[in-house]
Amino acid sequence: MTVEDSLFTNGLYVGVNGYVNYLTVTDSIFEDVKSGINIQGGGGNLLVENSEFSVVAQGATNDTYGIRFASSSGAADNMIVSGSIFNVDPNGLTPDSGTYHSAIVIRAAATGDLMVGDSFINGEVVNLTASVPLSASCNWWGDLSGPTNIGNPGGEGQPISAGTVNFAPWLVYDTDGNTATGFQHPTSFTVTPTSDISEAENDFTILQNAVGCAVDSQTIDLSGSFDWSATSSYANAAYLASYADTDYGDIRGLEIPEGVDDLTITSALEDAHIIGAGDVDDSGTIIYSSFLFGEDAPGNANLTIENLMIEDFESAITLGWNTVGSYNGTMIQNNDIILSGDNSDDSDWLQNIAFLFWVGSNQTIQNNTVTFQADGLHSGTSTSASFGYQSGTSGSGYGGLLIDDNIFQVGD
Repeated sequence: MTVEDSLFTNGLYVGVNGYVNYLTVTDSIFEDVKSGINIQGGGGNLLVENSEFSVVAQGATNDTYGIRFASSSGAADNMIVSGSIFNVDPNGLTPDSGTYHSAIVIRAAATGDLMVGDSFINGEVVNLTASVPLSASCNWWGDLSGPTNIGNPGGEGQPISAGTVNFAPWLVYDTDGNTATGFQHPTSFTVTPTSDISEAENDFTILQNAVGCAVDSQTIDLSGSFDWSATSSYANAAYLASYADTDYGDIRGLEIPEGVDDLTITSALEDAHIIGAGDVDDSGTIIYSSFLFGEDAPGNANLTIENLMIEDFESAITLGWNTVGSYNGTMIQNNDIILSGDNSDDSDWLQNIAFLFWVGSNQTIQNNTVTFQADGLHSGTSTSASFGYQSGTSGSGYGGLLIDDNIFQVGD
């Protein structure tokens, strides 16, 4: 069953209600209603795309919701919601215990894949299942700090009041104002530094969220100084804790989502400065400290990274970390890199590299300046090692590669 291009309005109790298997709702609006969609059972398999929900509470003993999925005993499998807007008006009412005035309510018998993403959420989210998580990453929660939840210390956005909800990363912008129905990603947005306020809001998490939720053909414009060093305690702690446990080896930094193509990370004002934590001593555990990395297949086509100052990392840009995927059309240009000295011992075989690139055709590394701090201290029989650029593998796979007009110099 499919509902599309429909309007539910003017005081309806519930827009769509009942038992169904395989319901798709697209490009539809639910406004000035008590509740939007209520799937009580019948199989489930609900798909909601590019729709809008503006619901108004009518009583303290009655649930109000944009979407309510399953029931306390009637099972429903698989709910996927994307590109939608949820606004909940409590209407001056406080719900009784066990009653919810919420954007989304997942009831106890829900099973399968439960996902809400790329959406604007102005209302609480509730997951009443005993063990099934709700995937709710890449949503706007009404605040840069993300949702209010015990698992997000310092989060001041809309609440997640019950159950397991995986909410990170989250969007750092609301809708772009496009008149099309539903939530529309902007083609470009600007990110500026925030104060070192909390675990949820600091100079690292704001960039982690911005990059982690990037979509195809989007431009992320950075402006200002983002400090991840020890002088910014929350940002530094978040950066150090950000490592990915990968097949090739652990790495920390901003992870580019695999498969996102035509992404540009730039500084239009050429004033973005990202300050790292240096060559981190991880007490015998090798974790590569990078600013930005891509690790998994299929990689990223036409990735552009430009006009940034990246200072005090083991690696500025690391692509193909897991030795998979491809990076056709990569453009790394007009960046100023100050590479940390290589501090390690013989157990740490990783050298410091400004640009570690992986296979792909027509890649360009051009007009960059790399300054080596050249102050690394290496204990053991090996010596410190720092490189301007290095390919992840030898041999074929780099047709059309251009490395041109770069400056490599030793700093003071």
